[in-house]
Amino acid sequence: MNARKKIMRKNKELTVGQKTTLRILSYIGFVICLFFIYKTSSFVIATEKTNGKVIRIDSYRSTARGRSMQYAPVFEYNDSQGNSYISEPGWYSSKSKYNVGQSVEIIYSKQDPSKLKINNFFVIWRIAILSGIISILLLLLSKFGHQ
Repeated sequence: MNARKKIMRKNKELTVGQKTTLRILSYIGFVICLFFIYKTSSFVIATEKTNGKVIRIDSYRSTARGRSMQYAPVFEYNDSQGNSYISEPGWYSSKSKYNVGQSVEIIYSKQDPSKLKINNFFVIWRIAILSGIISILLLLLSKFGHQ
């Protein structure tokens, strides 16, 4: 029985090639993370804050996940010059986090006021955060494997 456990344990360890592959994938993930940190920082630096009002919730029936309904808020907001804009739905989710008439703080690009994001840390930085977390997990897995 002891020999059997050793064989099973030995088969579960990552090979050198697998660890190298994971390490390379983690480095690629770090590059992606740095790209999104740069891209997001560039956007945030060149933005202004304003309050947007949810004027409607767009919806569509997803073809994935059992054809569930997906929702996206549409905002109306004004730039610093007083020009009015209506956002296009940029993201859909299974639950609507916003209600029609609700006021939401947004940031928009000074150069192109039609580009906006909800002023929420995770909404703004989520791609950089997630790619960084995945990269760290891959690096740890490549380092410690299944010991």
